[in-house]
Amino acid sequence: MPQDGNHMGANPYPDFVALSPAAADTEIDKGLKFEDLVKLSKQASGTGHPAVMSLVPVSQGASFPSVVEDEQGRRVLQTKLGDLPIALVLVGQVSAS
Repeated sequence: MPQDGNHMGANPYPDFVALSPAAADTEIDKGLKFEDLVKLSKQASGTGHPAVMSLVPVSQGASFPSVVEDEQGRRVLQTKLGDLPIALVLVGQVSAS
């Protein structure tokens, strides 16, 4: 999430997965600058905002893979990327306060 003041209070967790169209993401071994990643992800959403999925903390004692409902009522996929446990919000939203 950019630290530009436009996203204050948008989500308590600042980490996201940026989605991109597979056909447009052809240089998988090349790292992207933030601006290039956002531009690519906007192609997935078809809007002026990138298509993202929120990362949240993995539940203590989680089994992998699993889908759980967190304390905010979101459906969260808990899985591993290699040895790294991750939790990705599949269904849910955050109301800015």
